[in-house]
Amino acid sequence: MRARGKARRELEMLAALEVEQDRLDDAKQAAAEDPSPENLTAKRREMASMAETRSWLRAVARIAQAERELVEYATATDLRKVAKREAAEADIERLRRDFGPLIAAMEQLAGAAPANPAEQLPPGSATVTPRPVRGRTRFGKDGA
Repeated sequence: MRARGKARRELEMLAALEVEQDRLDDAKQAAAEDPSPENLTAKRREMASMAETRSWLRAVARIAQAERELVEYATATDLRKVAKREAAEADIERLRRDFGPLIAAMEQLAGAAPANPAEQLPPGSATVTPRPVRGRTRFGKDGA
């Protein structure tokens, strides 16, 4: 289960970084074709941008993981986990302090209205017909 979760998180990060990766690939290709100082500087700038974006995404994921761990530790009665709980709380506090403005900006962007109001459909404007579910018979075709 952990491997599946790790693979899912990796896919989410790759999807989030797709635009950044395309810009980095373009900068790398330009620097390989013409290693001028301008192209090399652009490549370094894109690499730094990619590293910064990855650190932001990892910080958000670490906050979520630490909060999940806190819930698990809150329900457990094992006193050995108290130190781990305090460390997780300190980690969350540090991450919120370091990446709080970014998280707030991302939440604000996520809650923003779409640029084109026509994209919002009124309730009931779409109809969906579910596909029928067909099961296999257990005892053969005649139902016996």
